[in-house]
Amino acid sequence: MRVTLAMALKTLTKFLVGSFFILGSSTAIDGDGTCKHSGACVGGMTGKAAAGFRDVLARLADIKNRVQPNEDTSALFQSKKAQVPAARALQTNDPNTAAEQIEASRRPRMQKLTEMKAAVHNIKDLIGAGSTPEVKGLIQELITIIETDLQEKIKRDQTNAQTELDTRLGKLGTTTKIAVLLKAGVDRIDESHEQCVTKEHQLLEGYETCKAEEATLMKAKPSARFCGHPDFDISYSEPPQLPPVLTVDFSEGLTHVQAQLDQYLVPLKMWIDAMKSQAATDQEKWDAADQRCREISDKLDDKTIECGRRLDTWRAQHENCLNVKNVQKLSLCEFGKTYHNKCAAKSEVDELKVDIVGHDTVWSEPDRENEWTETTKLTCVLAKFKITTDLNSGAVDDCTKSDAKAAAEFDQDCTRIDMKQATYDGLTSTAKLTCAETYLKFGGGVLWTVPVNDAGVVGWIPKSASYTKATGHTYAIDSGSILPPYDLHCTPDACICLEMYDPKCYKGVTFLNMCQLECKVPEPEKQHIVDGECNACICTKNVDPQCYKGETFSNRCTLKCQFPEADDTLIVQGECSIMVTG
Repeated sequence: MRVTLAMALKTLTKFLVGSFFILGSSTAIDGDGTCKHSGACVGGMTGKAAAGFRDVLARLADIKNRVQPNEDTSALFQSKKAQVPAARALQTNDPNTAAEQIEASRRPRMQKLTEMKAAVHNIKDLIGAGSTPEVKGLIQELITIIETDLQEKIKRDQTNAQTELDTRLGKLGTTTKIAVLLKAGVDRIDESHEQCVTKEHQLLEGYETCKAEEATLMKAKPSARFCGHPDFDISYSEPPQLPPVLTVDFSEGLTHVQAQLDQYLVPLKMWIDAMKSQAATDQEKWDAADQRCREISDKLDDKTIECGRRLDTWRAQHENCLNVKNVQKLSLCEFGKTYHNKCAAKSEVDELKVDIVGHDTVWSEPDRENEWTETTKLTCVLAKFKITTDLNSGAVDDCTKSDAKAAAEFDQDCTRIDMKQATYDGLTSTAKLTCAETYLKFGGGVLWTVPVNDAGVVGWIPKSASYTKATGHTYAIDSGSILPPYDLHCTPDACICLEMYDPKCYKGVTFLNMCQLECKVPEPEKQHIVDGECNACICTKNVDPQCYKGETFSNRCTLKCQFPEADDTLIVQGECSIMVTG
């Protein structure tokens, strides 16, 4: 527990008052210069001197009364800045009330020290040449208390202020390190997402090109009938018409008859030879057309398969990019929290630094320096007071040091606080996040806007033209929000899951994965979670009534769907009978 200097002042005040009252009440000086118990003299003084001394004691008693033993001194050691939230909590609009609350944070040490010093000077003026050994002993006790109590507490306060600054700088260092590491991680994820969507977009463009080529082949492909029977206007002329009647002259013998018959068939033979020649040419055309038809069909089949593969590849990439996007959101939100923590730690350091260099705060170094100067001055005056009763203004001036000398002694005796400005500057540099940023850029600053299947259309395929790409994108910092400091809507209850297929069945409902289950059901009953999809129950509509535990089902399938573990021995064929009692 920290022993405050205010408590030390209580002890010192009690000691002063108690000691001086003992001197004032236990001795009296008789006419011969000796003091008797319960007399009218104080420290060898009588009359006005004694009355004046009692007035000094009364002043010391007043100091004591204004620092009661049960006084709550915790407010004395809160900085003025720390009092502001409390004042706001009271929701007061009265400036006087707010001023009083802030004033309550001022430490009374210097006021009490000044009053003690004035009281000691008054004692000296009143005692004069009649100083007693008891007064010298009391003065030595005061010197000892100042040196071993007040000054030691000033040193401890100085050490505590340095420790507090080091602690807050350490916290700033830790939060800065985490924030910088997470920022680098977000940069990498942002770049990964940009690369992922770029590839996704290219794959979709490739799929669209494939479908365009498929459509061209579809138009070029002949009908299935043509592929078996190519139609390129093959036609043959009618055979020549031979005379219906052939008159043969048998007078010249068989050879002459055969010659007459050959002559009759010459036109037909010529037609047949011409048709054979044309048929050979037409066969070549047919074979070529049939080959082309088959090639186009094969190309179309191959293109259709290729387009299917391209679509599958795009879908897989799209799924992957959705997961990367979710990881990006998670990492951005996590960074936002650490950035907020880092800036909160910086604010704590900034407030402490203001308190240290300022006045009227528990951490004020100028106040402690002034206190140290005053205690050393008072110690010097008391030492002179103890040695001689001739304490004139020259002696007081001897105990008053110049500002430079007083500062040098404070540096030597108490060690001035090291503000560690270089460390602070390094932790608040641009590379380490200054907390004065109005925007933040992650990765290369590329932002892809990807179309979303909001309508849940089965087999949905977006257009590549629906993708948009922006460069130089930044996230605006919302410094007035309690949420992470940029426009991502990272609410504390935000539920972001990867689109990983790992189905879970919970009470008849299938979830894509455990994360999505826990998003919909924050505290699921573990015993009801089953790996895999829930079994679909499909039954025919045939009527074959089954009775189970008083309930009739249309058939055994519907019964088993509702009661998978139904005891077969309790299933009765037919509808459940209705018993009517009179």
